[in-house]
Amino acid sequence: MNWIRRSDGTHHATIDGAAGVILLNMLTDTDPNTPAPVATEWKGEQPPSQSELLQHTLQSLASNPVKSMRLQLKLVRNLADALGVTSVSKMAGHARDAIKSMAGVRSADVPDNERRIQLPLTPAPATPWNKPITAHRRFAMRGTSLENIKALKTATGGTVNDVVMAICAGALREYLIKHDALPEKPLRAMVPVSIRTGEETDVWTNRVSSIIADLPTNCADPLERVALCKEAMVAAKRQLELVPAETLIDVTQTSSPVVLVLGRQHPPENTGTRALLGFVETLAADTPQARAFRERVHVLVVPLLNPDGLVEGHWRGNANGVDINRDWGSFAQPETRALRDALAARGIGPGRVVFAIDFHSTDQDVFYTVADDPSRATGGLLQQWIAAMQSRFKTRESASVARNGTSQNWAVCRLGAPSVTYEVGDATPSAVLDEITRHAATVLMDLLAEPRQSTAL
Repeated sequence: MNWIRRSDGTHHATIDGAAGVILLNMLTDTDPNTPAPVATEWKGEQPPSQSELLQHTLQSLASNPVKSMRLQLKLVRNLADALGVTSVSKMAGHARDAIKSMAGVRSADVPDNERRIQLPLTPAPATPWNKPITAHRRFAMRGTSLENIKALKTATGGTVNDVVMAICAGALREYLIKHDALPEKPLRAMVPVSIRTGEETDVWTNRVSSIIADLPTNCADPLERVALCKEAMVAAKRQLELVPAETLIDVTQTSSPVVLVLGRQHPPENTGTRALLGFVETLAADTPQARAFRERVHVLVVPLLNPDGLVEGHWRGNANGVDINRDWGSFAQPETRALRDALAARGIGPGRVVFAIDFHSTDQDVFYTVADDPSRATGGLLQQWIAAMQSRFKTRESASVARNGTSQNWAVCRLGAPSVTYEVGDATPSAVLDEITRHAATVLMDLLAEPRQSTAL
């Protein structure tokens, strides 16, 4: 039986449960005359290059803004820890709750329970199990008659799964009450589901997904728990069947305006990174203004455009020794090319980007802009934003003709976006910098409170 145990050990990373059943049926076939399956030659894919990996990653993040923001916030927090910036250490915890408003479908026609289930991005309530995972494991089993479960199903009007979920919710509730740890809010269950159609040309694939539903541990009545499980599962299944998660994300991104935030093109520019952290923290905050802003505007943050340069300790260059902030236009480098392609793949082009900001550091605070950027005219978005900044802080503006391949020149000339390079002074005090960046993000959210369109030159 050793070979059965090994085959059973194949994880979902390779095949799903349905394929596993097919495999085990083949291995345990009792007919000695069954022909052996035809062997096929396995050919692995070519290992991707670094540039291909970067491109695939950016394309994936651009197609999934929720995952993108999660990753960006994690990276921002790690950078903050590395730089000793304690003011943003708690940002990720606050931002997780705030991010949900970016992707939720805000329609009066959607019931509250479905709206809650659509994208459950907030963490589950705290329990004794919310601890770091260790090497210790416990396994327990409990059996019951399927006939009893079916009888409960018939009596309650639910399904077998509804009854099982309600039983699990009741057991968890009793355990948590016994340990004085029952949270007021329901726990959350991830329920695996098969998305096989029966038409797959290759059965040896992983065709499993999951739906997320509230587990009513906060409900004392057993019959009501079954009803709540049924309600949650109906809504979750409806989302999976009619509005897949990918579609939900695509819908929110097909027409929403975009704010593009770039950083760390030049690795050692630390105050620029600090400024980006404060700016993003304010946009991701759990405040009425920030939540309303994220309902209207998609924020795309690329906080570390030059990771190789950072790892190698370069001053301005990437792994090829090239200053990528002179490559916007020729796109000869993998970093700029990957971001350009990722934006194009998501339809983020002229007319979509309503504001672009690139954070850097230098010897003084300065806003670099493009002289013929239409948004610098009186009443334009960039003019109003800079005016609001200069009304409180001594930051000069330096406008020049778009001659070289900087990100701001590309954003203005190709995307038609109001664009600014914010060079943060190397000696700007931390407290002042935090205040500046919070104000910068708050002013931008105010200015973008009403829909705006960018105009390509």
